Amino acid sequence: MAHEIIEETLNRITIIKLNRPEKRNALNYAMVDKLVESFVRLEKESNCKAIVLTGIGNLAFCSGMDLSVLKNFDAQSAVEWVSKLKVLYSSIRLFNKPCIGAINGIAAGAGYQIALLCDLRIGSPSTTMSQPEINVGLPSIIGPGLMFLTIGLSKTSELAYTGRSISPKELLELGLVYDIVPENKLLTEAIEMAENLANKSPVAFKLTKCNLRDMTQKNYEEVFNQAMKFQKEAFTSGEPQKIISSKFNR
Repeated sequence: MAHEIIEETLNRITIIKLNRPEKRNALNYAMVDKLVESFVRLEKESNCKAIVLTGIGNLAFCSGMDLSVLKNFDAQSAVEWVSKLKVLYSSIRLFNKPCIGAINGIAAGAGYQIALLCDLRIGSPSTTMSQPEINVGLPSIIGPGLMFLTIGLSKTSELAYTGRSISPKELLELGLVYDIVPENKLLTEAIEMAENLANKSPVAFKLTKCNLRDMTQKNYEEVFNQAMKFQKEAFTSGEPQKIISSKFNR
C-alpha cells in the first residue's frame, strides 16, 4: 500500500492512522520511517498541539512486526531492526506534546510497545494487548522492559512467558488503558482527551513529560541494549526463522 500512514487534522489535533489494514497494520520498514518523520515534524509544528494515534480498520491498532519480513532476518538484520525500532520509539518518547493512543482491536508485539509509549491509551470492548514474541521463537525483551514499571515483575513475567492476550477488563484493571469506551466512540473520546491535555500549560506539560522520561531513561536504554544482544543470539540459532517460516507454510 502506497500510504502506510494517513494524517488528518481536526482543529489543533493531528490524527495519525496506521494504514496497512490488509496486514492488521503490521509494521514494515516504510511504515516505521513515515511514523518517525511524522513525530519529528509534528514536534516542531506550532499548529499541532497533540497527536491521536490509531489504526485503520476494525481488527487491529497494530499487530506488530510483519512476519513476512521477519522470516528473512539473520542475526545482523535483527540487530538493525532493533536499532530502527529504537529510532521510532524515541521519536514518540521525545514528542513533548500529548500523544493519545486510540487502541482499536489488537495491539501485539511492537504494536503493544507503541501503545505503551503513548501518554494515555483508550480502548474499546474489542481491544486486546499482548507480547506474543515467544510464540514465534523470539525472545520477549522490549515489551517487558516497557511494561515492567507499570505492572510489576510478576505480571510482566507471566505475560512474557505465555504470550497471551490481555482482555479489555484486565487492561483497565492493570492501568494499561485509561478507559474502555464503545467502539463507535473510541476515536471521539481519544480526540477529546487530546484536546483536554492540549489545554494544559504547554510548558508545564512538556517539563512534566521530560521529568517522567528522565526517570525511566536508564531503563529504556538498557532495554534496547539487551534486545540487540538477545535478538542477535536468537537469530544466530536459526530458531525464529524456522518457526516463523513454518507458520507461513501451513
